[in-house]
Order: sequence, then C-alpha cells, then structure tokens
Amino acid sequence: MTNIPRLSIPTCGLLPRTLPWSSSMQDQSSSIPHTHDSDVLGMYHLCISGCDSLETIHHVFVSCPAYRSFRQQATKTLITETSRILDSAEVPLLFCSSFLQVIRRLFEDGPDWPQSLSRFYLGLTPLLPCRTGLPEVKATRLLACIAHIWHTSSIRLAGRIWAEYKRRVRPAPPKKNKNAVAIELPSFLSPILSS
Repeated sequence: MTNIPRLSIPTCGLLPRTLPWSSSMQDQSSSIPHTHDSDVLGMYHLCISGCDSLETIHHVFVSCPAYRSFRQQATKTLITETSRILDSAEVPLLFCSSFLQVIRRLFEDGPDWPQSLSRFYLGLTPLLPCRTGLPEVKATRLLACIAHIWHTSSIRLAGRIWAEYKRRVRPAPPKKNKNAVAIELPSFLSPILSS
C-alpha cells in the first residue's frame, strides 16, 4: 500500500486535521489533456468550455461559467438544508443570517475563504461562524452537523463538475458499423484465440 499524501488544514476541532483524499482531485488534474491549440501559453491552455480564461483546476470548479448552474443548484440545496437544521435547533435569526451569508459564497471565491480563494473542490470548508446563541454542547453538535452537510455538499458538487468536465474532454467512442458481418473462424484458429 502506498503512502497517500495528506493535506494539513486548520480546523475548529470538527474535522480531522489531515484529509487523506484531499489530494485525489489534485492527482486527477494530471489527466487534463493538453491538446488545445494554445501551446504558446506553455502548460496552461484556454478553457475547453469556451471561456477566455486559462483552464486551471480552480477555474473549472470555481469560476467557469459552464458549471455555474451546478454551483447555483448546490447553493440552493445547501441553503435549504442548513436553514432546516438551524430552525430545528431554534437558533436565533440574528445568528442564522451569518451562516446563510457564508453559504451564499461557499462555492465561489470570497472573504470567508483563506486568501479569498475557494477550495470546496478539495473537500474543505471555510470556518463556521462560532456564535450560535446556544449552550456550548448544543452549539458543538450543531456546528458538527453543519460542517458535515457543507463538506458533503462540496464533495458532491466537485464530483458532479468533475464528471461533466471529463465527459466533455473525453473523445467520442467510435461508432459501430451497422453493416458489419460476423465472420466464423475455422476451428484450427480457435486455440489461438482462447489463449
């Protein structure tokens, strides 16, 4: 078994400090084809989706217009789920708004992310608002539940975008010839084919 590189991240004690799978998406990035007609740019090339931006992993997941609808749909779903959890925990409305502000920018670059660069596609989430207006034990459970939902939604969205990206860059399978005729081979060739 090979050693998987681990990414160390600062957490609020809600998630493990190292995430073994966070490098898996980075490893996949080596399979991005470099066959575009932009060799002038070196190892970077323009986005395969037709944007006038360089195609980087960050661009594909965070800012490419081709996947904007995926990000918007995930944001709406996440707002609904988080609102349901906050309502059931009876969190005061004043504190709910701080969670919802972070969610609206979860899948885009913004001030809630370190260096203002979203890293949701690596399974990371920005820091959760620590003030909930609840007792400490209840607040810890609530924050763990919300962190889990945000993390899971981020991974699902990243998987969906990555699958669509791979579908776009994969060459079309060869079409089968409808006029092909099956040929029966002589019996003396069958041992060659079975080995």
